[in-house]
Amino acid sequence: MEEARILEAGHYYQAKGPTLWSVVGWRILEQLRQLDDKTMLFIDDFHELKDLDETERDALVVDFAPNPDYIAYEASLVPDAERVFQMLMELPPRRRPKQKEDGSWKLNGTIKLKYPSGKFTCVMLDAGLCLKKSEIAGEAINIVPYYYESEQKNLLAILRKAMPDFSLQVVLFELNGEFRMLVD
Repeated sequence: MEEARILEAGHYYQAKGPTLWSVVGWRILEQLRQLDDKTMLFIDDFHELKDLDETERDALVVDFAPNPDYIAYEASLVPDAERVFQMLMELPPRRRPKQKEDGSWKLNGTIKLKYPSGKFTCVMLDAGLCLKKSEIAGEAINIVPYYYESEQKNLLAILRKAMPDFSLQVVLFELNGEFRMLVD
């Protein structure tokens, strides 16, 4: 495994197309990128237009043509999310996810990992993506809009248990280009 970092930005929904959020995120990636860093574009081909945050649903589609080292598609992450779920299930009993009466699975009593249908939540698919990133680099930086803050905090909680040796930093940004590191 390389010790370089992998930076992910520009995330967009295939059902919508890239928006200014994608462009601003990628610009921040370019500001933070160091010589040996790898880049990743994440495309959500899993959710429908109705599932988007209204901020993104209402945003205009723009031209966006980054040149990432890797492209990841959300629908392909189910096997990776399953691997992370199995890592969590191997923890001591008190630290493992618990299945609720409705059939859903939660970690720490509040972080939903699976829906009653058995499908993984977005945060678990993100954890699967982090597993993929860990196979590429020793450290990752997610550059995401500010309204993903709570999901990213849940992701960090999952990773602390399932992949404690993997380093993930999160950069939250505003549409005007201002950004800050998530302090968890």
